[in-house]
Amino acid sequence: MCFRTCSVVGEGHFQTFDGKLYTFAGPCQYVLAEASNNAFSIDVETVLCGSSGITCTRAIDIHIGNITIFMVKGSEISVNNVQITLPKYYNDLRIEQSGVYYIVTSDIGLKVKWDLGTRLYVEVDPLFNSLTSGLCGNYDTDQTNDFTTRTGLVEQSSENFANSWQVLNNCPDVEELSLDSPCELHPERKAWAMRHCNIILHSTFEECHSKVEPEPYFDRCTYDACGCDYGGDCECLCTAVAAYAQECNDAGVYIKWRSQDLCPMQCESGLEYMACGPTCRQTCDTISGEDPLHCSECVEGCHCPHGYVAQDEGCVLADECPCVYENGEYPPGTVITKECQNW
Repeated sequence: MCFRTCSVVGEGHFQTFDGKLYTFAGPCQYVLAEASNNAFSIDVETVLCGSSGITCTRAIDIHIGNITIFMVKGSEISVNNVQITLPKYYNDLRIEQSGVYYIVTSDIGLKVKWDLGTRLYVEVDPLFNSLTSGLCGNYDTDQTNDFTTRTGLVEQSSENFANSWQVLNNCPDVEELSLDSPCELHPERKAWAMRHCNIILHSTFEECHSKVEPEPYFDRCTYDACGCDYGGDCECLCTAVAAYAQECNDAGVYIKWRSQDLCPMQCESGLEYMACGPTCRQTCDTISGEDPLHCSECVEGCHCPHGYVAQDEGCVLADECPCVYENGEYPPGTVITKECQNW
């Protein structure tokens, strides 16, 4: 069995570890995923981001052993209530930034990727098969029991299921969603949403259509673009398209879809936009080592060009990296003579 991924994308669109899709719009703090062996737990806080009641991710709490990692949109990352700068490495835990994502990787078999906006992914090792619960489901390859509540009942409605996973039970329960979609509630936004979301069905993504069905992502895109009317409507649209592009990446189809007219991404300090860049940033300190297994994926965003590595706030040619010898740093090409031998 391979690593399984649970996702929360856009305005409350969930996909469980077993692949069950559902939408839940609850402004509260919920258990996203937890392991019954107490290896980890992840809480997600959502807030209203549209007048039709749609919600977006605001913050996540990750608990691994005695470490708590707190991330909140628009703020610094903290570990055990102390703000940190990235990258940060602990014995069996890494917190890094690559492309648009902040990535937490633990050797227990857990990876969390969040763009500090509306794309959140949780990946777990097969060791956690049948050991997870929460909004991400129970990871037992059976979608029919993914809506298992905190008390062990299997619900039919996503609302009753998700309500049971409130962290503190201090928010009103969410009633079943209205049949009216945001585009029906906001018809003035429908044409704009349909026109821009159509790129998912367009020839731009044609190579991916046979790998990842585009229609569900198109429907999510129009839902979000119509409903996200508290400001940031372009962010909601772009996230929805980017979510489909990420699925294409995961399927081995890499599409450079952004343009100056649609969701441009500006890169600075010598970085360049890549649809599929390395998950782990190579630096002058890491260039000589082998990439760990958790670096095998790729992510969208601003990365150093090929042949360059990250150094300070920008990128340098790999050949221009300084040499490190016995805790000393030397310019490239330096010859050190020690005990009559050149190093």
